[in-house]
Amino acid sequence: MNEKLASKKTKTNSKGSKQAAGKSAAKKSTAGSAKRRYNHPRFSDKELDYFKKLLLEKREEIQKELTGLRKKIQKALAGELLHERNSGDPDSDLITETTELAKDEQLVAQLERNLKLIDEALQAIEDGTYGFCRRTGKPISKERLKAIPWAKYSFEAQQEIDASRGI
Repeated sequence: MNEKLASKKTKTNSKGSKQAAGKSAAKKSTAGSAKRRYNHPRFSDKELDYFKKLLLEKREEIQKELTGLRKKIQKALAGELLHERNSGDPDSDLITETTELAKDEQLVAQLERNLKLIDEALQAIEDGTYGFCRRTGKPISKERLKAIPWAKYSFEAQQEIDASRGI
């Protein structure tokens, strides 16, 4: 009977130690994954937080600018900004106002494109693809990303794209 009891304790101890080892390994893997918020092969969480902050700040700045421009355009279209200038030539004033309106509309379009690029960059941070050139797959320099955090292409790839467009 003592042999059966001893054998039972050994099995229990054996299972107990295996369970403890398994729990310990599970805790380590959970702790390791808990430290990283992003699954990114190139940047640390701190670096990604920095770029995310830059993108969110720029996004807010652009949204405020867009709101102001849209209000200005609405007023112009409603005729509130059309007024006679000191030139005494109403046709010249209309041309000037129309030119300003066209410039504002172009700026709105450009800012909306930039918002879209910012949203894509924010998604790329979440996806783990941020900071890699979409043309070559190579890393985009950190300096370029600091200057243009929504950049999709490396400097070299962007030069090639611009050259092919005649820019």
